[in-house]
Amino acid sequence: MSSYWGRIACFSQKNEFFVVSLQAETIKHIIIMQHPQSFNRSVLAQSYFPELKPMSAWKKLKGWMEDTPRLRPLLQISRRTYTPAEVQLIFSELGEP
Repeated sequence: MSSYWGRIACFSQKNEFFVVSLQAETIKHIIIMQHPQSFNRSVLAQSYFPELKPMSAWKKLKGWMEDTPRLRPLLQISRRTYTPAEVQLIFSELGEP
C-alpha cells in the first residue's frame, strides 16, 4: 500500500515501513525496511542521491545501472516502478542506499 500526502510519501507492507519526508526537493529523512518492496524509480534514485533533485538523481542512478550488466535490462522497462524482485537485484548489485 502506498499513499502520498503533499511532500510526504509513506509505504507500508506487513510490519515493514518506509518513509520519505521531502523538503526543498531533497530527502530529509528515510527509513528503509528489511525486505524490498515496489519503488518508484525517482524515490529509489533519491534514496541513493538525496542531495540531487529527482530528475538528476534518476539520471545518475540510470548511469550506474547502464554500467552494471545485470541491471541494464531493467532500463528497458517502460513502467516507472520497480517490483520487489527488481529492487532486490538493484540492492544486490549497487548495495543498499
